[in-house]
Amino acid sequence: MASRGWWRRRWVALSTLWVVWVAVVLPQSAKAQTLPAAGDEQDLWLVRNRPDGQHFDLYYRHVLDRVDSLVSVVPLNGQIMAGCLACSQGRLWLVYPPGGVDEPGTMVQSIQRVSEGSTNLRIEQPLPAGSSLVSLAAGVHGPWA
Repeated sequence: MASRGWWRRRWVALSTLWVVWVAVVLPQSAKAQTLPAAGDEQDLWLVRNRPDGQHFDLYYRHVLDRVDSLVSVVPLNGQIMAGCLACSQGRLWLVYPPGGVDEPGTMVQSIQRVSEGSTNLRIEQPLPAGSSLVSLAAGVHGPWA
């Protein structure tokens, strides 16, 4: 009888060690990714940076679209400045850092999804030389920083 209790305690101890080892040693740490996004009461825009660091994909969802619907709008070059993505009235504004997209200064681009498969891309007035942009917001009359 005493021998049975000893084996049982040993089995429980080894099982516990196995569970602790699996929980601590095996899992790989996952790196969190940022997902730049902008939205208002009608539209949601998401940016997925590509691994090469030089391109990104733009996705769109309208409030009336299916919940699981996300449309790929357009692939773009460059990287957006952190915190410099805003939308309003069906238009998205993106701000690129100086020299980010074959431009010597800070470039502002606007994108409007006209209909499915049709998008208007437009280069807006650049920011003044030497300006420092911390964040971007947009309203009915366009973006403001």
